[in-house]
Amino acid sequence: MNLKPQVPTGTVEKPAPVRLSWEEAILKYKECLRLRHYAYSTERTYLECIGKFAEYVRKENVLGITDEDVRNYLAYLAVKMHVSASTQNQSFCAILFLYRNVLLREMGDMSGNVRAKKPLRLPVVFSVAEVAKIISYLEGTAALMVKLMYGCGLRLNECMRLRVNNIDLERGLLHIRAAKGDKDRMVPMPVSLREDLKKHLERLKGLYEEDISHGYGEVHMPEALDRKYPNASKQFGWQWFFPMAKPSVDPRSGKVMRHHVLDNTVQKMVKVAIEKAEVNKHGTSHSFRHSYATHLLENGTDVKVIQELLGHKSLETTMIYTHVAQKKLAVVESPLDKLSA
Repeated sequence: MNLKPQVPTGTVEKPAPVRLSWEEAILKYKECLRLRHYAYSTERTYLECIGKFAEYVRKENVLGITDEDVRNYLAYLAVKMHVSASTQNQSFCAILFLYRNVLLREMGDMSGNVRAKKPLRLPVVFSVAEVAKIISYLEGTAALMVKLMYGCGLRLNECMRLRVNNIDLERGLLHIRAAKGDKDRMVPMPVSLREDLKKHLERLKGLYEEDISHGYGEVHMPEALDRKYPNASKQFGWQWFFPMAKPSVDPRSGKVMRHHVLDNTVQKMVKVAIEKAEVNKHGTSHSFRHSYATHLLENGTDVKVIQELLGHKSLETTMIYTHVAQKKLAVVESPLDKLSA
């Protein structure tokens, strides 16, 4: 008995490709990233990683890449280039995406790879007084963004990508969508910020109406939502909560639209404010998220609640804040103090 699947009459089996150029692979790679709604910043980072990997392996046929090539490249990054553990892991994730979505195969066992050493770094945390002083040197959009990052524990990219319909003033909640790990979460908004948020929404409404009158008013949408709701991109609810001052050409669609503020713009303003406040810590915008978690912990909030508010997958990640909580450390009496007693 012939158990081999029969090809229907009149059809021809398409042979598996035996050659794939890097140009073809990159086009397919971009398409897969966008179908899976990866952020534009992630797309650029992954493509840069793949470009460096291509330069290293020097194989014209992408289908000829082997697991040994990957192992050697990861070892090269760690031993020769002395990259950080996060940079090496980023490269690995980019190559893994290439394997699964372009080469359509799984990668072999990589557990024995040479890995860049990941040091234990404690987060930089501002005191309550330092947070207040830094915010005093900010104004407008930057001040409101920092207040949200500190008041709600947001990552900078989560704050930048807030849309109007993520702000629930009636219930006092923020809906964080497609955050790290493509997860959604709800966080309570500070009562003290509600009036500022309401005024900001009113200003956005005026800006939106002005854009519509000039033939703009459209924003970038995730492709799946754009197909399901083709008119949503021009609705006020989907507008960015922190838009750029001027419209620009979207790098993906080529349309003129208003993008959200850029991370480096916010980072620069925060850096200047930290310097003006004379806070002698190597802090960044992410330090406000660290400060939020640490201050909640010091005020008695259960660490599991903090884990949920931060959107951490593992409790172990949240537990890092127990190492910098002031109340825990304050109960320790130095032996030096006993000498003067």
